[in-house]
Amino acid sequence: MIGDGEHTACRFTFRGTRAGDSLGFAATHRAVLTSGLCLMRWRDGRIVEGYNEFDSAGVIAGLAKQ
Repeated sequence: MIGDGEHTACRFTFRGTRAGDSLGFAATHRAVLTSGLCLMRWRDGRIVEGYNEFDSAGVIAGLAKQ
């Protein structure tokens, strides 16, 4: 995470377990891993603008392999 003035950027890794059926894939109970980032603009201690991006194509490709 890094911040400068009213802007903050955060890179993250998300790790979870495929426990439910969704996106057209059955539950596998296997690990799912992806990464992403968040960009935020703050005013008076509150987020007034934000953008989130993560590797959804990578998640779906990983699910298809399972």
